[in-house]
Amino acid sequence: MPFFLDWITKPLDETRLLSRLKAALKLSKPASALVVDDDPDLCSVVTRLLENRNIRVETAVNGVEAVEKFRKTTPDILILDIVMPGGDGFYVMDVLRDELELRKIPIIVYSAAEATASERKRLATETTMFLTKLKTSQEDFLAHVVEMINGLIPDPSHPE
Repeated sequence: MPFFLDWITKPLDETRLLSRLKAALKLSKPASALVVDDDPDLCSVVTRLLENRNIRVETAVNGVEAVEKFRKTTPDILILDIVMPGGDGFYVMDVLRDELELRKIPIIVYSAAEATASERKRLATETTMFLTKLKTSQEDFLAHVVEMINGLIPDPSHPE
């Protein structure tokens, strides 16, 4: 029996078609996240939280590794620390901004210190959320990740 996700009307809206195809493809595979942080304990906790929600996780300890892994796996969401040796969060955004914006990949900047206005401006895309590690509970963090990933798959009962 065929699976019905949504319909496309004529005249064809290319943006809507691509959005619906992306949604259909997302349903066929588990969501994935790339966690970029130089703290192995934090990476372990975040990995466990996400994997418990059936989200596949890749980790990177710095920006250079993050760019390499991003380009190999193209995750559904990027969780990014700002301050790291060997390529910080700014490096990641400088290198990947066009790809992240084109694909509208959600980004959670998850850092120990609150980002300043100039840092937010430099790191922001239309799908960026800023969270401070000490001010965000694990439950809230997980809820934000799941909400952002679910936002990638539009509800077929509510067409755009």
